Amino acid sequence: MVRLLARLKDGTQEFVRDEDDLINLIEDRLGKDISDEIKSIIEDSKSELRELQNELELEQDDDMYELESALDNIRDLADDLIDELSALPKLQEKVREIKCLALC
Repeated sequence: MVRLLARLKDGTQEFVRDEDDLINLIEDRLGKDISDEIKSIIEDSKSELRELQNELELEQDDDMYELESALDNIRDLADDLIDELSALPKLQEKVREIKCLALC
């Protein structure tokens, strides 16, 4: 079990197990009204964090698409280069034939 150490403003420290324990500690120290406000802030923060995570996931998806597209382009260029290099010996043979015909 993970326990968190809450350092309070009055200098004391208390261990809490989870968010609920922390909220109960806040209620005991500060009262219910402030605790409700803090709960609201925590929920708002969680919502903002979820939104940021969703945005990050979308950006990562876009980046992955761009990388995959670039990789496909590189593969196509490599295939084209291989085709051109495989034709090179045939071209060299033709050049030799033309030289031979020109010299004869």
